[in-house]
Amino acid sequence: MRRENVSVTPVAIQLRRDVEQMFDRLGEVPTEAALREHLDGLNTRIRDANRMAISGPPSTLMPLDVERVVERWREAAGPK
Repeated sequence: MRRENVSVTPVAIQLRRDVEQMFDRLGEVPTEAALREHLDGLNTRIRDANRMAISGPPSTLMPLDVERVVERWREAAGPK
């Protein structure tokens, strides 16, 4: 399954995991541009899951507020 890139984790649960991991690793993101790009991709996946019928539990995630996440990233980065 790994070789074929098949996931058995329901989409809604995987999205929640990805959001949690993003916040856990927020301080590791090197630039604001990289963070915004990652958030755009994650928000696209959230919107797609909310828009389409998916197998497994429904998605109850709302797209992330990019500006709030960027502010948290700036706080985590501290003064330079």
